[in-house]
Amino acid sequence: MTGGEPGWRRAGSRLAARRVSGLETRRRPAVLCKAAMRRLALALAVFAASLPAFALDDPGLMHFKPLGWAADGSAFAWTESTGDEGGAGPTWKLAHVVDARTGERATYLYEPTESADDAKDLQAVADLDDGAAKLPRRGAFDAWLKAHPLAPLAGGRAKGDAKAVAHLSAGSVKDDGDGFDFDVPKGKRATVTFAVERGGKATPSASCAVKPPVRELVGYAAPAWSPDERRVAWSCYRHAGEWDYDVVVGPASGPRVEMLADATISKATIAAVAAALEKAGFFPTHAGPAQKARAATVVYAAKGFEAAAKAAAAAVPGGATVDGLSWKADADLVVAVGAGAR
Repeated sequence: MTGGEPGWRRAGSRLAARRVSGLETRRRPAVLCKAAMRRLALALAVFAASLPAFALDDPGLMHFKPLGWAADGSAFAWTESTGDEGGAGPTWKLAHVVDARTGERATYLYEPTESADDAKDLQAVADLDDGAAKLPRRGAFDAWLKAHPLAPLAGGRAKGDAKAVAHLSAGSVKDDGDGFDFDVPKGKRATVTFAVERGGKATPSASCAVKPPVRELVGYAAPAWSPDERRVAWSCYRHAGEWDYDVVVGPASGPRVEMLADATISKATIAAVAAALEKAGFFPTHAGPAQKARAATVVYAAKGFEAAAKAAAAAVPGGATVDGLSWKADADLVVAVGAGAR
């Protein structure tokens, strides 16, 4: 992000799934021909709950499985299997949960478990990466699932009157009916922008950055719609010698909304502001730190979103003023929460 005030920094888009609480997942490079890569990418894109979970035979590749949305649309969950670079050491499975409103993520070590049978494997994981072994365990994730039962996974490009679309800034995108197959030429930097189309009008939802690959990069992207149809979780798979992926959450309608709050603003206040915005038809997907405290809330609007900003400001508890969005942000509206919202 460049220039302006307020703002925050974060790696990539709303959620970069490669880094886990300081843990960098490891993958053994897998050099594949383009045709084989496409077959694997298509296999990874299966999002229908009725289909079997995809699994790759190569232990060096990322094994990614979307589990689905919480039934109330509050969070999205998935699992990831990874291991050491050589492929001879231990592998482990992580479970991830992202809060749909704030982008806050929780990560759990799902396998190996703390059972006596898995003790040796757990020690091997700890020896290889102490960060993974210190994560909350499977029991904590199971407790989360019990408190947040998952709805059947709703994939595919269409949901009611909405249709997912994608644009690649450099390269080509092909629609296969369920998701998007994309190619990025060697050495090119590109961004995949996801949008939701209704009545012939496409509204940006989220984006996935692609760094310049050493060779041609191929990948696949697919949506998973929340049960309340307010948000979309976009999974973006990429391969340029090794697997990588992002999961980004965006609105299924309306402007992209992000929130800022300084350290004196409680999570309860942020949640109350998010709920008020949702009631007014605005669906935030990220909350980050503000650079300074504010007595009153300010809604910053990108060009063309001034009217939406006024409607959002009217919905904020305690009221809010409207100002122009003068810095580069991954949003159309940025709500800087002030003390007046308490």
